[in-house]
Amino acid sequence: MKILKLNLPSPPKPTANCVVTTQKTAVQTSTQFQTKPSRIPVQHSVATTQKTAVQTSSNRVETTQQTVQTALTTTGRVAAGTPQTLPENVRAEARERLKFLQYIQQQKMLEPRTPDPMIVAKVAAARVEEFPILRQSGQRGASQLTYNNYRNWQRRLNEYRSTPGAVPGEGDLHALATNYKRGGSVYKTADGIPAYGDRQFWLDFNAAYLNQNKLDLTVARQVAAFALRQRDPSAVVPSVSQVRSYVKSLPLEVLIAGREGEVAWRNTICDYINRDWNSTEPGELLIGDSRDFDTRVRYEVEPGKWIAVRPHIACLMDARSWYPAAWTITVKPVNADIIMRTLLDYICKNNGQPPAMCYFDNGKDYCKQGFSTPLQCGKYEHSIFKELGIVLTNAKPFNARAKTVERFFRDMMKSFDKYFPDYLGSNPLERPDSAAYFDKAENVMELPTLEAFTGIFADWVASYTAKPKTGEIHRGKSPAEIWEQRNPDLRLMSPEDVAFAFMLPIGIRTVARGPAVTFLNRRYFSDEVRVGEKVLIKANPFDPEMILLCREDGSAISIARTRLSVKAIAGDDGAAQRLLAEQLERQNRQKRECRNMLSQLTGDRIGMSAIEFMLSLGSDQRFIRRGSINTIKGKSHTYKRIAPAENVFDAEEKALEERFDFTAEPPEIPINTADHSIDDMLADEAAARAALSTFHDFMLNKKEDDYED
Repeated sequence: MKILKLNLPSPPKPTANCVVTTQKTAVQTSTQFQTKPSRIPVQHSVATTQKTAVQTSSNRVETTQQTVQTALTTTGRVAAGTPQTLPENVRAEARERLKFLQYIQQQKMLEPRTPDPMIVAKVAAARVEEFPILRQSGQRGASQLTYNNYRNWQRRLNEYRSTPGAVPGEGDLHALATNYKRGGSVYKTADGIPAYGDRQFWLDFNAAYLNQNKLDLTVARQVAAFALRQRDPSAVVPSVSQVRSYVKSLPLEVLIAGREGEVAWRNTICDYINRDWNSTEPGELLIGDSRDFDTRVRYEVEPGKWIAVRPHIACLMDARSWYPAAWTITVKPVNADIIMRTLLDYICKNNGQPPAMCYFDNGKDYCKQGFSTPLQCGKYEHSIFKELGIVLTNAKPFNARAKTVERFFRDMMKSFDKYFPDYLGSNPLERPDSAAYFDKAENVMELPTLEAFTGIFADWVASYTAKPKTGEIHRGKSPAEIWEQRNPDLRLMSPEDVAFAFMLPIGIRTVARGPAVTFLNRRYFSDEVRVGEKVLIKANPFDPEMILLCREDGSAISIARTRLSVKAIAGDDGAAQRLLAEQLERQNRQKRECRNMLSQLTGDRIGMSAIEFMLSLGSDQRFIRRGSINTIKGKSHTYKRIAPAENVFDAEEKALEERFDFTAEPPEIPINTADHSIDDMLADEAAARAALSTFHDFMLNKKEDDYED
């Protein structure tokens, strides 16, 4: 084949400064990857040149050493792309690649308008004799002097030179080396992606391989290869051995986090905080959590009908001693009410001593508003924890290691749940065949009841907490020993104070007729509040029939209770008759109280008219009940007339008669006198017309100045 000769100028001496790059070239990606090492011996002249360059560049070597030392000092590890000694065959191939890039950049300066693929083709055809390695070291002996390889090599060179601590010269060769690794590390760019091959291929491979689906390496490579060939059918896919070498170079923490998940990474890689619990007193801090037992009990849902149910436990563990100070086992899911009952049980067992702090997770039941999280009512905050003086600390989300109660739950699962024949396993894969036996209804009666199960668990807890533990926290003592050393002089609360503190604040309500307040579709009655009054209600978690009514600042007003409904027809039912009589008496009492208050406020002058009051001023009149009437449609049904003892209107009439003589006749005006006046006015015709005209203007025109006057 005839080789096209181009009249290209001789290339300058290869230096790092002769490579001209642009931002566009830097972001281009490669679609070609070459793997075969060179089988052509390195030319002696090239090796001699390299040796001479190293010997005559002592200043540059010293600068390189200083750069490497700075990188080691500031980062604690070798910077990306630090020059290393390359094998002779790898160095020779890298030098040809660098020379190829230099020729292309020089030609682009001469022909700025010529497309890059055409320039690459020209340089490859004109300078093919100068690249004995690249012209035949491609796949199946093909040439590497292609446009795709040019883009790949130029990108790798640009990425290397943009990294901190990059060293020109030897570092350029290292960046262009073919899949060279030393000490088990693959050369990568600043973001950890291999500097060889197609960049998008490695991104696709990482997305498929570093996944909790745990695809096999070869399968993840096939996924990335499929995506690569969709973009460029002629692209060369890295081999399995090359991909495996890359995976081996990945940090262990990346592999675990990507393929195992955050929990595995936290348990095996992440640093942990070593807490000193010796400075904490027993009973000072409680750690709360709940779990499901990995076994079942039998539970009677209705008379004669039993089912197999998985019990649940809510536990409060002392942080210093690891002693489960209070726990509740229930067949119902653990909710806020059960947690509150467990805390109340702890305080009662501990002689009225609440803990100073509680460490809960972020679950909605443990952080229920009004229980551990304050409820804002106006400018005041209310909660059970605030009444008890407990400070809440929430665990970091999804961080079970911070709660030592999880260790107790782990031991419970290993050494208690497995005692029972109905052991379910901690996950479906570990479930034994014996568990299926108790799935049948006829075998449920062989399971223990909840009461029996709770008793067995109490015995196990006593045995568990009596065993000494080694380690920095217990130092040979058992949890029970350390728990018994708690300070008996801590703050004590009376039973009344504890009961008051455990009233759960709900919010502000308006007192309605009754007087009563409504909560959860129930009406709670109290005579200590008034209709229309704003009150803070606190519910009793252990008695739904009563609530506490408080002022906005939390001070108690009274207890409100529900009441039974009255039968529509009491008949001969004595209890119903008594209940009806009590409520009727309550209505009459409320009526009397309201009438008495109204009478006091008006001075016994209910319904008095204003004119009678004003006419009676200055006299010694007394206001008495003058009479009453009954009416069905009236506002009061019974009207009582309250008026002065004497009729004030008669007294006023007598006073007027003394001032005026109502019996005298008024003087009469002679009619003829009026007629003469009219006749005189009409006699003057001109004056009469003027008067009528003025009157006419006034009545019809209605000028604004007339109204102003």
